[in-house]
Amino acid sequence: MTKMIFAAWLAKNCRTWRPTADQAMEWIRFLIYLVNETRAFQYNIKEGIKMKPFLVQDLAKLDAFQVVSMILDMLKSFASDLGLTRYLASSIKRRQPRSTTVAASSASVESKDSKDSKDDDTVMESKESKSDDVEMKDSKRFKVQRPDEMMIGHAFDFHCRTAVDMHYDPDLVEQICRLAPASAPFKPLHDAMFGKVTGRNPRKADLSQMEKDPFVQATRKAQSSFLTSLFAF
Repeated sequence: MTKMIFAAWLAKNCRTWRPTADQAMEWIRFLIYLVNETRAFQYNIKEGIKMKPFLVQDLAKLDAFQVVSMILDMLKSFASDLGLTRYLASSIKRRQPRSTTVAASSASVESKDSKDSKDDDTVMESKESKSDDVEMKDSKRFKVQRPDEMMIGHAFDFHCRTAVDMHYDPDLVEQICRLAPASAPFKPLHDAMFGKVTGRNPRKADLSQMEKDPFVQATRKAQSSFLTSLFAF
Protein backbone atom coordinates (compact mmCIF):
# COMPACT_ATOMS: atom_id res chain seq x y z
CA MET A 1 0.00 0.00 0.00
CA THR A 2 2.84 2.40 0.81
CA LYS A 3 4.41 1.80 -2.61
CA MET A 4 1.08 2.37 -4.36
CA ILE A 5 0.29 5.61 -2.55
CA PHE A 6 3.82 6.94 -3.09
CA ALA A 7 3.47 6.12 -6.79
CA ALA A 8 0.35 8.31 -6.81
CA TRP A 9 2.42 11.14 -5.35
CA LEU A 10 5.12 10.59 -8.00
CA ALA A 11 2.57 10.57 -10.81
CA LYS A 12 1.14 13.89 -9.60
CA ASN A 13 4.46 15.66 -9.09
CA CYS A 14 6.50 14.14 -11.91
CA ARG A 15 4.34 14.04 -15.04
CA THR A 16 6.85 11.97 -17.00
CA TRP A 17 7.04 9.19 -14.41
CA ARG A 18 5.41 5.87 -15.31
CA PRO A 19 5.25 2.65 -13.28
CA THR A 20 7.06 -0.41 -14.56
CA ALA A 21 5.17 -3.48 -15.74
CA ASP A 22 6.32 -5.34 -12.62
CA GLN A 23 4.95 -2.59 -10.38
CA ALA A 24 1.62 -2.61 -12.19
CA MET A 25 1.35 -6.39 -11.84
CA GLU A 26 2.18 -6.15 -8.14
CA TRP A 27 -0.68 -3.68 -7.66
CA ILE A 28 -3.08 -5.89 -9.63
CA ARG A 29 -2.20 -8.87 -7.43
CA PHE A 30 -2.77 -6.69 -4.36
CA LEU A 31 -6.17 -5.59 -5.67
CA ILE A 32 -7.16 -9.22 -6.33
CA TYR A 33 -6.21 -9.99 -2.74
CA LEU A 34 -8.45 -7.16 -1.54
CA VAL A 35 -11.36 -8.34 -3.69
CA ASN A 36 -11.21 -11.70 -1.93
CA GLU A 37 -10.87 -10.15 1.53
CA THR A 38 -13.92 -10.72 3.73
CA ARG A 39 -12.87 -8.55 6.66
CA ALA A 40 -13.64 -4.87 7.15
CA PHE A 41 -11.98 -2.02 9.01
CA GLN A 42 -13.77 -0.15 11.74
CA TYR A 43 -13.43 3.57 11.08
CA ASN A 44 -14.94 6.94 11.86
CA ILE A 45 -14.39 9.60 9.21
CA LYS A 46 -15.66 12.54 11.26
CA GLU A 47 -13.33 11.75 14.15
CA GLY A 48 -10.41 11.21 11.75
CA ILE A 49 -10.90 14.62 10.14
CA LYS A 50 -10.57 16.25 13.57
CA MET A 51 -7.23 14.54 14.22
CA LYS A 52 -3.85 16.15 13.61
CA PRO A 53 -2.31 15.10 10.27
CA PHE A 54 0.98 13.20 10.17
CA LEU A 55 3.82 15.45 9.00
CA VAL A 56 6.93 14.94 6.86
CA GLN A 57 9.19 16.34 9.57
CA ASP A 58 8.12 13.43 11.79
CA LEU A 59 8.79 10.83 9.08
CA ALA A 60 11.42 8.96 11.13
CA LYS A 61 8.81 8.32 13.83
CA LEU A 62 6.02 7.16 11.52
CA ASP A 63 5.10 3.60 10.65
CA ALA A 64 4.01 2.50 7.16
CA PHE A 65 0.30 3.11 7.78
CA GLN A 66 0.97 6.61 9.08
CA VAL A 67 3.14 7.34 6.04
CA VAL A 68 0.20 6.39 3.81
CA SER A 69 -1.98 8.86 5.72
CA MET A 70 0.71 11.54 5.42
CA ILE A 71 1.05 11.11 1.64
CA LEU A 72 -2.73 11.21 1.17
CA ASP A 73 -2.70 14.59 2.92
CA MET A 74 0.10 15.72 0.60
CA LEU A 75 -2.02 14.61 -2.36
CA LYS A 76 -4.95 16.64 -1.00
CA SER A 77 -7.27 13.69 -1.44
CA PHE A 78 -10.98 13.75 -0.59
CA ALA A 79 -11.70 14.79 3.01
CA SER A 80 -13.46 11.48 3.66
CA ASP A 81 -10.37 9.54 2.50
CA LEU A 82 -8.11 11.67 4.69
CA GLY A 83 -10.32 11.22 7.74
CA LEU A 84 -10.72 7.48 7.24
CA THR A 85 -6.99 6.82 6.83
CA ARG A 86 -5.93 9.20 9.60
CA TYR A 87 -8.37 7.54 12.00
CA LEU A 88 -6.98 4.08 11.27
CA ALA A 89 -3.37 5.30 11.35
CA SER A 90 -3.83 6.89 14.77
CA SER A 91 -4.01 3.58 16.62
CA ILE A 92 -2.68 0.08 15.96
CA LYS A 93 -5.83 -1.42 17.49
CA ARG A 94 -7.98 0.43 14.98
CA ARG A 95 -6.10 -1.18 12.10
CA GLN A 96 -7.17 -4.68 13.05
CA PRO A 97 -9.79 -5.74 10.46
CA ARG A 98 -13.04 -7.10 11.79
CA SER A 99 -14.43 -10.42 10.64
CA THR A 100 -17.59 -10.57 8.60
CA THR A 101 -19.73 -13.48 7.47
CA VAL A 102 -19.79 -13.89 3.71
CA ALA A 103 -23.07 -15.02 2.18
CA ALA A 104 -23.55 -16.23 -1.38
CA SER A 105 -25.64 -13.94 -3.55
CA SER A 106 -28.44 -16.51 -3.72
CA ALA A 107 -28.65 -16.75 0.05
CA SER A 108 -30.82 -14.63 2.27
CA VAL A 109 -29.05 -11.57 3.63
CA GLU A 110 -29.62 -10.04 7.02
CA SER A 111 -29.10 -6.32 6.65
CA LYS A 112 -30.28 -2.99 7.99
CA ASP A 113 -29.86 -1.19 4.71
CA SER A 114 -31.72 1.93 5.71
CA LYS A 115 -29.50 2.38 8.74
CA ASP A 116 -26.36 1.80 6.70
CA SER A 117 -27.35 4.41 4.14
CA LYS A 118 -27.76 7.01 6.89
CA ASP A 119 -24.45 6.17 8.55
CA ASP A 120 -21.96 5.99 5.71
CA ASP A 121 -19.29 7.67 7.84
CA THR A 122 -18.93 4.73 10.20
CA VAL A 123 -18.44 1.01 9.67
CA MET A 124 -19.45 -1.22 12.57
CA GLU A 125 -18.90 1.58 15.06
CA SER A 126 -19.58 0.57 18.64
CA LYS A 127 -19.29 2.34 21.99
CA GLU A 128 -16.07 0.47 22.65
CA SER A 129 -14.45 1.94 19.52
CA LYS A 130 -14.47 5.41 21.03
CA SER A 131 -11.67 4.43 23.42
CA ASP A 132 -8.19 3.43 22.29
CA ASP A 133 -7.71 1.47 25.51
CA VAL A 134 -10.54 -0.97 24.91
CA GLU A 135 -9.75 -4.07 22.90
CA MET A 136 -11.72 -4.32 19.66
CA LYS A 137 -13.85 -7.43 19.48
CA ASP A 138 -15.72 -9.14 16.69
CA SER A 139 -18.96 -8.67 18.59
CA LYS A 140 -20.84 -7.33 15.59
CA ARG A 141 -20.98 -9.87 12.80
CA PHE A 142 -23.17 -9.51 9.75
CA LYS A 143 -23.72 -11.32 6.51
CA VAL A 144 -22.08 -9.99 3.39
CA GLN A 145 -23.54 -10.41 -0.06
CA ARG A 146 -21.19 -10.05 -2.98
CA PRO A 147 -22.43 -9.77 -6.56
CA ASP A 148 -21.77 -12.77 -8.79
CA GLU A 149 -20.62 -10.44 -11.53
CA MET A 150 -20.06 -6.75 -12.10
CA MET A 151 -20.27 -4.81 -15.34
CA ILE A 152 -16.95 -3.50 -16.62
CA GLY A 153 -18.24 0.06 -16.58
CA HIS A 154 -19.24 0.01 -12.91
CA ALA A 155 -16.15 1.97 -11.85
CA PHE A 156 -16.92 4.91 -14.12
CA ASP A 157 -18.20 7.86 -12.14
CA PHE A 158 -17.19 11.47 -11.50
CA HIS A 159 -14.04 10.38 -9.65
CA CYS A 160 -12.31 9.19 -12.80
CA ARG A 161 -14.46 10.28 -15.76
CA THR A 162 -16.65 13.36 -15.31
CA ALA A 163 -17.91 12.94 -18.88
CA VAL A 164 -20.17 10.14 -17.67
CA ASP A 165 -22.51 12.92 -16.45
CA MET A 166 -23.32 13.75 -20.06
CA HIS A 167 -24.68 10.27 -20.69
CA TYR A 168 -27.54 10.58 -18.21
CA ASP A 169 -31.02 11.52 -19.36
CA PRO A 170 -31.05 15.37 -19.22
CA ASP A 171 -34.52 15.36 -17.63
CA LEU A 172 -33.24 13.16 -14.81
CA VAL A 173 -30.21 15.37 -14.24
CA GLU A 174 -32.40 18.48 -14.15
CA GLN A 175 -34.76 16.83 -11.70
CA ILE A 176 -31.96 15.77 -9.34
CA CYS A 177 -29.90 18.95 -9.58
CA ARG A 178 -32.62 21.60 -9.74
CA LEU A 179 -31.84 22.91 -6.23
CA ALA A 180 -28.06 22.57 -6.47
CA PRO A 181 -25.94 25.66 -5.73
CA ALA A 182 -24.28 27.42 -8.65
CA SER A 183 -20.86 26.60 -7.22
CA ALA A 184 -21.56 22.84 -7.45
CA PRO A 185 -24.34 22.30 -10.01
CA PHE A 186 -23.82 18.53 -10.36
CA LYS A 187 -23.15 17.69 -6.70
CA PRO A 188 -26.59 16.08 -6.09
CA LEU A 189 -26.05 13.83 -9.11
CA HIS A 190 -22.56 12.88 -7.95
CA ASP A 191 -23.78 12.22 -4.42
CA ALA A 192 -26.49 9.92 -5.74
CA MET A 193 -24.08 8.24 -8.15
CA PHE A 194 -21.60 7.37 -5.41
CA GLY A 195 -24.11 6.82 -2.61
CA LYS A 196 -26.44 4.53 -4.55
CA VAL A 197 -24.14 2.90 -7.11
CA THR A 198 -20.36 3.07 -7.30
CA GLY A 199 -19.77 3.62 -3.59
CA ARG A 200 -22.04 0.86 -2.29
CA ASN A 201 -20.15 -1.62 -0.14
CA PRO A 202 -21.34 -5.25 0.11
CA ARG A 203 -19.67 -5.41 3.53
CA LYS A 204 -22.06 -2.73 4.79
CA ALA A 205 -25.39 -3.33 3.12
CA ASP A 206 -27.58 -5.82 1.28
CA LEU A 207 -27.11 -5.23 -2.44
CA SER A 208 -29.43 -7.99 -3.66
CA GLN A 209 -32.11 -5.51 -4.78
CA MET A 210 -29.73 -2.75 -5.86
CA GLU A 211 -30.10 -3.23 -9.62
CA LYS A 212 -33.88 -2.78 -9.40
CA ASP A 213 -33.54 0.82 -8.26
CA PRO A 214 -34.55 3.26 -11.06
CA PHE A 215 -31.56 5.52 -10.46
CA VAL A 216 -29.17 2.56 -10.51
CA GLN A 217 -30.67 1.49 -13.82
CA ALA A 218 -30.26 5.03 -15.20
CA THR A 219 -26.64 5.01 -14.03
CA ARG A 220 -25.96 1.65 -15.66
CA LYS A 221 -27.33 3.03 -18.91
CA ALA A 222 -25.10 6.12 -18.61
CA GLN A 223 -22.04 4.01 -17.78
CA SER A 224 -22.69 1.67 -20.68
CA SER A 225 -23.19 4.59 -23.07
CA PHE A 226 -20.00 6.24 -21.86
CA LEU A 227 -18.02 3.01 -22.18
CA THR A 228 -19.30 2.56 -25.72
CA SER A 229 -18.29 6.11 -26.60
CA LEU A 230 -14.68 5.38 -25.60
CA PHE A 231 -14.39 2.84 -28.36
CA ALA A 232 -16.49 4.60 -30.98
CA PHE A 233 -14.74 5.42 -34.24
